Amino acid sequence: MFRSNQGFTLTELIVVIVILSVLSTVGFIRYTGYQSTSRDSTRKADLASLQIALKGHERARGSYPTPSGSQSYAYNGTTVAMAGKMDDSIDLEKIDTIPVDPITQAGYYYSVSGRKNSHLLAATLEIQNIDPIAYVVTDYRPSIVDALPTIGFATGSYGDVASLRSTFLFDGSSKNLPYSVDKDALDFGLPVQGALSYNDLANESGVKLPKKALHDSCSDLALQRAYIGTGVYYISDASGNETQTTCNASNITQ
Repeated sequence: MFRSNQGFTLTELIVVIVILSVLSTVGFIRYTGYQSTSRDSTRKADLASLQIALKGHERARGSYPTPSGSQSYAYNGTTVAMAGKMDDSIDLEKIDTIPVDPITQAGYYYSVSGRKNSHLLAATLEIQNIDPIAYVVTDYRPSIVDALPTIGFATGSYGDVASLRSTFLFDGSSKNLPYSVDKDALDFGLPVQGALSYNDLANESGVKLPKKALHDSCSDLALQRAYIGTGVYYISDASGNETQTTCNASNITQ
């Protein structure tokens, strides 16, 4: 029986190498996609457990704890929000160990309203190596028009919210992120601000705006600790419909 001693041709070797390269690339993509999905699940679970702990802390002590490394934000000279991190420096009720982001190994973004009666937690989701998005959980409901639609900010600076409107954090945003998860980026672990304006951010596809809090009157606004100074607020009329009413010291009873 005739048997050829000839080995693989160059063309056959190239074909085999190409096939192996394609298979390894597909396998790598699937593996890294699985890793990012797993990390995103961890982030969501972490924020859920932190929110439960925060609720317990608020019930036990009457307010939410101040964020670590807190920076203050003002509206008409009044502190309306404090933003920073959730880490082990915070004495949080009902939780032994404060979780951290699986990539940055730093605490999650955490902010509270000025009176510490509302909170916001945020993480950056990788979304299987596509465009990362902000993931936000909060009990905050904006009451004032055109001033404070969120108590989270994608910025490392501080100041008056009127000048920081493009830095707000909304759930689902890919333009503003609480922190970068790209290890190769210079801003790794830092806030990402990509929105050009508030409208640019609010009109972004996939963004979930916070639900508004309607109050019966300006006095009810103050009673619920939502009054932060003279301004236009969301007030419900006799039929329960949304109206915009100017509230100030002369028409509230605190």
